[in-house]
Parts: sequence; structure tokens; C-alpha cells
Amino acid sequence: MASLIFFGVDLYQVNWYMIIYVIISIGAVAGGTNQLFPMGTSTAVIFAVGAVLVFLFYGYRWFGNQSGTLSKWPPTINSCPDYLTYVQSLSDKKPGCVDLLGVSSKSGMLGKTTVSNIPNLASNTSTFVFPFTSSDILNATDPATVQAICLQCNKMGVTWEGVFDGDTCVGVATSAAAKAAASKCKS
Repeated sequence: MASLIFFGVDLYQVNWYMIIYVIISIGAVAGGTNQLFPMGTSTAVIFAVGAVLVFLFYGYRWFGNQSGTLSKWPPTINSCPDYLTYVQSLSDKKPGCVDLLGVSSKSGMLGKTTVSNIPNLASNTSTFVFPFTSSDILNATDPATVQAICLQCNKMGVTWEGVFDGDTCVGVATSAAAKAAASKCKS
């Protein structure tokens, strides 16, 4: 598509809905203020200020963020499941999560460990290391990967905000919704 440049503005890239909204807003504020002037200057000024604020609010809500890219969901995710501690490099040079507090030992299969035991642990040590981190969630390409992480959370008796709430796998629904929204934006 060729571009139509007018005073340095590409008219094919202009958001015409926003231009129409601005023109209607200016007309509504000017016309309403003009109609209220016979009732008194203060009434007209209060209307004008209030109407401008309302039009600015809705204008920003409808036209404010036009970047075209979706933000990732969830917006932030903890490095590890709730109350677990992130370890950047275990004995096999892979990251993992350990339970230093003993929060999962009562309900799951993840054992409590101490700081002195961390250098001897490997990421595949299933009884003391939770093998998944936030990078596994953020790099998941399909809901089945997130579902596997949720099953591991359930097995080890931990919750993970934005991923697994103790009953349902929240991460699968949010990743599927984000992918569906992304596919709609591309088309």
C-alpha cells in the first residue's frame, strides 16, 4: 500500500476513529458550554471542566495504549513456587527451587533442606529440589507444558501464584487466553 503524506503525516497510519472522537468531544464541550452560559458563568465553567475530564478519561481508555503488542500474562511471576527459594546453580549447573522453610513437607513430597545441603543437590533430585522455575513458565509454548508444571506443584504440595492455586492450574487458562488474544491481534 502506498503512503499518502500530508504535512509530514502518513494519512494511512492515522487513527481516524480518534480524530472523529476528538472532533465530537470538542463540539460537545463547546456546544454544551454555549447552551449553559445563560444559566451563569460558573455553571458553564463547571460543565466544561467536567466534560473535558470525562472525554479525556474515555479517550485515554479507548485510544491511549496503541502499541499493538500484548503484554505477557501473568505480568509478573515469582521465580519459584510460593515460599520456596530460588537457587541459580545447583551441582548440575541448572537452576531450581528448594524448601528452606519446610512449608511443603507436611502436605507433599518435597523435603525441607538446609543451606549447607544446596551445593550437593541436583535439579533432578526430586525429593529436595523443585525442578521448574519461572523461566519454564514464561518459555512454555503450549498449555500441556504448563499443565505438567501444575501437576508437579500438586504432587509436591506447593502453590504458585499465577500458575497453580492448590486446586486448579491457573497458568493453563491464562496462557491459552493470552495466545488466543495474540492470534486475534495478528489477524
